[in-house]
Amino acid sequence: PMFFRDGSELANIAGKLVPHPALLFVVRNGALFLRALPHNRRPDPDTRLAAAPYWNIDNNGAVCAGTMRIPKSVTVASISAWQQAFFQSEFTHPGGAGRLTKRNGGTAALWKHLAGKNNFPRSMLIEMEPLNEYLRKLEAAQR
Repeated sequence: PMFFRDGSELANIAGKLVPHPALLFVVRNGALFLRALPHNRRPDPDTRLAAAPYWNIDNNGAVCAGTMRIPKSVTVASISAWQQAFFQSEFTHPGGAGRLTKRNGGTAALWKHLAGKNNFPRSMLIEMEPLNEYLRKLEAAQR
């Protein structure tokens, strides 16, 4: 389930089950970045990523921490803690500039459509750069 702030345009689907795309979580210097994957399998360096179509994320994949309880460690063992922190936070606002989904009406329309469904339509993902380019970009931005 996803949780949306009371009074937001998605408050009426808060707590409902929705399908999600396969996701790539990247943590750099305590900040969380998120991209969607085209298939539910481990990406290789040349796998083309997609924008993660969630609120609280900008078009570079940076997650606005908001109500997220950020895990203290950044290790392989803490991966599930980062995932839980993201999904248990309150989604409060659409992301920054740029489209995060091909769905007409943007992310709000996408999540309204998906409430109660079983499968995430990969056709709604916006293709981005390959994994190796994305990681280089994140590393360069944080220097």
